[in-house]
Amino acid sequence: MGYDAVIIGSGIGGLTAGAYLSRRGRKVLVCEQHSRPGGYFSSFKRQGYTFDGGTQSVEDLAMFIPMLRQLGLEGRVRLAKSRFAIASPDFFCHLDTLEDLRGFYDELIRLFPDARSGLAETRDLALRFTAFFQEALASVPNPVFQTPLGFLRDNVPATLKSLPSLIKTGGDFYRLLDVPLAEWMGRRIGNPDPITIVSNVGYYGMPVSFGLAFIYFMMDYYYPLGGFQSIADAMADLIRENGSEVRCGIRVEEILVEGGRAAGVRLAGGEVVRAPFVISASDMRRTFTELLPPEVVPPAFKHRLLTAKPAHSMFTVYLGLDIPPEELDNRGCHHIVVFPGNHGTDFSGIDGDMDFFKGCPVMLSMPSAHDPSLAPPGKSVMCIQYYATEKSMGGWGVENGRPTPRYRELKKMAADQMIATAERVVKGISDRIEVKVTATPFTYERFTMNTGGATIGWSKHAREALSPFMKSALDFRTPVRGLYQVGHWAFGSGGIPGSIITGKVVSDLVRLRRSALNISRFRPNSRRAGFRSMRERP
Repeated sequence: MGYDAVIIGSGIGGLTAGAYLSRRGRKVLVCEQHSRPGGYFSSFKRQGYTFDGGTQSVEDLAMFIPMLRQLGLEGRVRLAKSRFAIASPDFFCHLDTLEDLRGFYDELIRLFPDARSGLAETRDLALRFTAFFQEALASVPNPVFQTPLGFLRDNVPATLKSLPSLIKTGGDFYRLLDVPLAEWMGRRIGNPDPITIVSNVGYYGMPVSFGLAFIYFMMDYYYPLGGFQSIADAMADLIRENGSEVRCGIRVEEILVEGGRAAGVRLAGGEVVRAPFVISASDMRRTFTELLPPEVVPPAFKHRLLTAKPAHSMFTVYLGLDIPPEELDNRGCHHIVVFPGNHGTDFSGIDGDMDFFKGCPVMLSMPSAHDPSLAPPGKSVMCIQYYATEKSMGGWGVENGRPTPRYRELKKMAADQMIATAERVVKGISDRIEVKVTATPFTYERFTMNTGGATIGWSKHAREALSPFMKSALDFRTPVRGLYQVGHWAFGSGGIPGSIITGKVVSDLVRLRRSALNISRFRPNSRRAGFRSMRERP
């Protein structure tokens, strides 16, 4: 059976590419090594409780909902708006509006009067950058999800309306794209505690521009009723309904290259699947160091892959609680970042400090507040997590890739420390636990094949990332013709936005170039530069 493209991995990036290609008449095969599609968009069940295996909320950012709308999935995927807060034993700040954001910084100024000047400067820039997203970016429809006519009709007027904000703030936003937030704040504030609180709300190493505007992402959070598996299943079903395939429980062992061009894949067991395009939605480092013949990967490109650092993974505690959703002390919020005191963490102890999870903040998610059906009647689901690496907790008691009896003990120790932090804000958890499941970076690596269990692709720290942020927008291209990278490894922002945007862009490129290849068969001697350049570009 002939395919137009083979997609390796069924995370949201691979599913986006496959859904768009299949909907537009292309025959694709999506290969997923796990038993179900979704990657970090997956769910699992334990004793009547449904837990989300990876991501706990999805930000729209004028991408996710337009994607569902274009694919005709709005009726299959039902979304509920999430509310977000930041809390410690001394404050609780809802974050629904810009005024709430101002109130959060004013609370920090009250707690840290010695840092008033630096925090006021940070607050004012955070308000500008968040408004920049809210007014300039979110109000302008994303051109990737529009027709040319829709772009002219909607984007030109919206861009002109937002032009003052773009001019006023765009220069500063661009200038600070590769400056780590913690370092920028450290030049203005001597006390490390407010710095770690602000920088811990986002990902480690985030630049000033996205770190200060990151709260806007959380203001734009949604939760899929039924859990995240419902999104992956709906997209996989759509691909199949359009005549293409999604195969689970099968691993790609090799990407075939002929004449310097991707020509298909070889699956575990020996089956060869041929296609003129291959799209990797899997770990970028593994794609180019394990799946391809070594001679087709340029040494300089391989060096970049091996020296860049993946983003941190997570340690997660999934809880099934004998507490009705309406009795959870969540103050109307579905997600809360809880700090154990008036401090955060500087990540210096993430690889060795056995008490790291005792002093770090935790990210608390309560999906039952959206959807009570995720738990048995009168009970609730809760997820507690924070960043981790395979070296956290002294390596988690893993030796030579295998867990020792110490593995279970260290997981329990870290879980108890994180539950104690969560209880500083949401009371009464410990005595009402019916189900407790934990996941370490090793767990996430096993289920997703991401190096170190990375959650958002490459590190967001400018000195650790694969590419400078602006150049990373082109990382979906690869040195091998006919091979593309999508997902959170292929764009500097990583996460869900980067996965969706690269999946859509690459689907358009493959569709157009597949058409060009078909035309070239009827014009084998064509000298038209357009056809020649389209065939030869990666």
